[in-house]
Amino acid sequence: MPRFFNPHFFDITLDVGFLTVRVFLNDNLCVKETETYSAPHRHKECELRYFAGGSSCYTVGSSKYMCYAGDYLLIPPDTFHAQLDDDNPHSINDSVQYNLRFSILDNSIIPPCSPQPSVSYFSVPHLVHTRRERIEPLLEVLTEEVYDKRPGYMIVVKSNLTALLVELLRPAETMSLHLFPEETSQYHNPMRMAIDQFFTYRYLEQLSTSDLAKELGFPVRQVREAIQEIYGMSFSKKLREMRVEAAKVLLRTTDRSVNDIATACGFETNSYFFASFKKLEGMTPCEYRENNRREEKSPA
Repeated sequence: MPRFFNPHFFDITLDVGFLTVRVFLNDNLCVKETETYSAPHRHKECELRYFAGGSSCYTVGSSKYMCYAGDYLLIPPDTFHAQLDDDNPHSINDSVQYNLRFSILDNSIIPPCSPQPSVSYFSVPHLVHTRRERIEPLLEVLTEEVYDKRPGYMIVVKSNLTALLVELLRPAETMSLHLFPEETSQYHNPMRMAIDQFFTYRYLEQLSTSDLAKELGFPVRQVREAIQEIYGMSFSKKLREMRVEAAKVLLRTTDRSVNDIATACGFETNSYFFASFKKLEGMTPCEYRENNRREEKSPA
């Protein structure tokens, strides 16, 4: 399988039982070793991170999870998460991970005789051990077809995705009809995905709304309105939020100085970092670090 990817987003809608599921596939469908690193980010979709080899330490919200081969981590929508390589006691040289993001659409129809799904299952992270012999062959075929794009590949992708989702969602006794607010569903399109990718991977860059609009080839006003609609906040506020979340991870997991963390997380001045952090978290970075250390030392 080639280690490159044609930059094309897949937006596939499938029927899985009584549910209508929209799955998003991109260039991190299958990642290996150091490619598995991710900066703290969040998105409106639910995420399934399956671990086919090695081990990984993930932070989801304020919790940490050690994940091993055969596990999958279900990450709720709108929850900051990232891989913490420094907290992994094992080598990441044999790490292989698969990533699926999906949403359950509001046109799913549950028969009256069926138990109604519970929203609560997807509102918290779940670490689940699966039957590898059933899951991994489906993922391998799916990845081959998505990367190679041979004639008829979309038929194979859809059939494998359907079988895969059935296997991955079986451990859930109840499932939710709505994984994200209805008003955001209209942005499951190339512009919405490009904006989401920007805030996931490039939020440390010194770019403006105009720069982003130019890259996307859309008017500034349209991009500004889309960001407000997707995230419920402005471009600048979203950047601050992402950078503060990245800083929180470093404050909790490293001994780097606060000034170094401010620079590493894209803040041009320490005063702006302190003001932004306190506005969002209600405390200074130093207070946040001290509180988290105190909590770790407290007996369970």
